[in-house]
Amino acid sequence: MKRLFQGTILVLAVFAFTFVMLGSDASAMPTFARKYNVDCSMCHTIVPKLNRNGYEFRLAGYRMPDQIGEDASANFRLGDFFSARIQAGYKYTKHDDDAADSDYNNSDLYFKEFTMYPLTGSWGKHFGSLAEISMPPGESPELENAYVRYVNGNKDAWWQARLGIVHAWEGFGASDRTLSLSRPLFQTSKATGSPFKFWSQDEMAAEVGYYMATTGTSIALRMSNGVTAGGHPAQSIQTSGGSEFAKDSDQTAHNDKSYSVVVNQFINDDSAVTLYYYRGAYPYAADNRDTFSRFAAYANFWAMPDQLNLLAGYGWGKEDLDDNSVANLDKSKGYFVEADYHVSPTLAFAARFDKWDPSNKNSDDKKSAVTLSANIFTMEGLQLITDYRHVKSDASGGGSDKDDSLEARMIYIW
Repeated sequence: MKRLFQGTILVLAVFAFTFVMLGSDASAMPTFARKYNVDCSMCHTIVPKLNRNGYEFRLAGYRMPDQIGEDASANFRLGDFFSARIQAGYKYTKHDDDAADSDYNNSDLYFKEFTMYPLTGSWGKHFGSLAEISMPPGESPELENAYVRYVNGNKDAWWQARLGIVHAWEGFGASDRTLSLSRPLFQTSKATGSPFKFWSQDEMAAEVGYYMATTGTSIALRMSNGVTAGGHPAQSIQTSGGSEFAKDSDQTAHNDKSYSVVVNQFINDDSAVTLYYYRGAYPYAADNRDTFSRFAAYANFWAMPDQLNLLAGYGWGKEDLDDNSVANLDKSKGYFVEADYHVSPTLAFAARFDKWDPSNKNSDDKKSAVTLSANIFTMEGLQLITDYRHVKSDASGGGSDKDDSLEARMIYIW
C-alpha cells in the first residue's frame, strides 16, 4: 500500500507539472494539422477520441467531405504525409489473492514503442491511405495498419472501399478509442478457448461501405482472412505440437474467411449508436475448428454539451466447436458504463466500470474492473494519460484475486 501511495503521488506530481508548464495550446495529428492549419478541437473532443468532423474526415479518406473529387495532389508536401510517435511511462502493479505466497508487486519504468505513420493522408481525387508501423523494444516491427481507401460521392453521401491490413473497426463515441490507457474487459479479453478479441485484431481485409451524412448513417461490410491465436493477420496456424499447416492446406486460416458488419447512427453531432457483428473461424487443431460469432452494441450521449459524455457498451459471443470435449465454454458476455468529463479540449477525466464473463459454463472465471483516468493533451503533440485500475477476478475453487495498478504514460507525436 505504501508503494501504491508513493506511486500515486509521483503520477499526480508529474500530471500537475505537465499541466502547469505546458499550457493549453494544442494541435491535431500533426500531418493533418500541417496540411489544414487546424487545432485538435476540429476533429477531437480530446485526443484520441473523435468528434463527428473527425469521423467524417477519416471516412472520406483523410480529406474534408466537400473536397471529395478534388485533386489533393495539387499542393503536395511530403511532410503532410508523415508522422511519428514515441510512448514511455511508469507502472506500479499490486497483486493480492487468497494464497498469501502468490502476492507480489511490480514497479517499472518502461518504453512502450516507437511508431511511424508514413504515407498517411489523401491523394488524387478519390484516394487516401494509412500506414502504421510499431516498433516495441526487443520485438520485431509490427504493421498494424496498411491500407488504401477509395471514396466517391459528395459531402452529403459517399461510398468508400478499403483494401489492406486494417485494425479493429472505425467507431465513434462509446465504440471509439478510450480516453484511458486501458480498454473495457470484453474488448481486450478472450472467451475461453478462443483467439478472438473485439479490439486489437489486425486483419488482411477488403471492405466496402456507405455513409449518408444527411442522416448520419454509415454501414461497412468486411471480408478478412481472420485471426490466429496471437490475434495477428492470418498467415498460418500452429497446432498444439508446434508444427505449421501449409499455406495451401485446407486447414490454413487463409481458407477460413471472416465476415463483419458495422453500423453507426448519429443521434446528433455529438452522440451515436454503433452495432457490430463478426463471424469467423479458427482451426485450433488439425481436424477441429471454432466457428465463432461476436456481437456488440455501443451508445454515447452528452448529458452536458461539450462537458459530460455518458457511454455504455455490451458484448456477446458464442463458440461452435467441432470437438465438444475441448472446453467448458459456450457463450461469453461483458459490458461497461463510463462517464467522461471534459474540463477543456485539452483536459478530461474518465470513470469506467465493466464486467466480463468468458464462459457461461464456468462459475469461477468472471472479472470486474473500476478504472479512473486523466488525459491531458498539450503543446502540439505532447500528451500525458494516467490510469488507476482495480480488477477483481474470480479464483478457481472460490475466493478472488485483486490487481491494483497505477500507470502514467507520456506520449509525443510529431
